Amino acid sequence: MVRLSNNKDSWIWNIDREDEFSVNSVKKALISDRGSSHLPNFEWCKGVPIKYNIMAWRGNMDRLATRINLRRNVDITSVMCPFCDEYEESVDHLFTACSVAIRVWAAISTWCNIPPIFAFDFKDLMDIHNSNQEGKK
Repeated sequence: MVRLSNNKDSWIWNIDREDEFSVNSVKKALISDRGSSHLPNFEWCKGVPIKYNIMAWRGNMDRLATRINLRRNVDITSVMCPFCDEYEESVDHLFTACSVAIRVWAAISTWCNIPPIFAFDFKDLMDIHNSNQEGKK
């Protein structure tokens, strides 16, 4: 919609009916444009450095540089997991299904004195804090 006037030219962002641009309004517009079937299932944690949040966010979307994801653009001789060499290296395998990852999660749960951590995919790891009854610590 264009209106001609003698006033100074200006841009108006009226997606959220407030005429003010914000990153949050762009995010809401993009999410609503995609439909409710693709809503992000990720909570940013203010208690950790931003680089960890970004890594978790990218892992949640399967956008980490695993061998499976890299083979689209990089010539890789093998897509097998370098730790176990039994399965292809994907985000889910690397963080939950690899025998090394399973041992790491077992050691972490013992160290933190919490019940064993069982995760079937990366998103399960992102939700593990919701099921922990041991408190915030």
